[in-house]
Amino acid sequence: MTNLSPQAQAVLDAAHDVMPYTSIAEVRAIVAVLRAVAVVVSEDEMDHYAPDILHDIANELDTL
Repeated sequence: MTNLSPQAQAVLDAAHDVMPYTSIAEVRAIVAVLRAVAVVVSEDEMDHYAPDILHDIANELDTL
């Protein structure tokens, strides 16, 4: 298994809390949601670093 950053691991752990047997397809859905949220946050200029962090987490989870 890939060593994940604490942030990516926290997202995966949260998914496992609600879906104990999280499939790769569900992880891909999480990745898509993270990327969509990054776009919204970026457009609203809510936080300068948040979109980059969300993209980084999505990229990590996409390697699973």
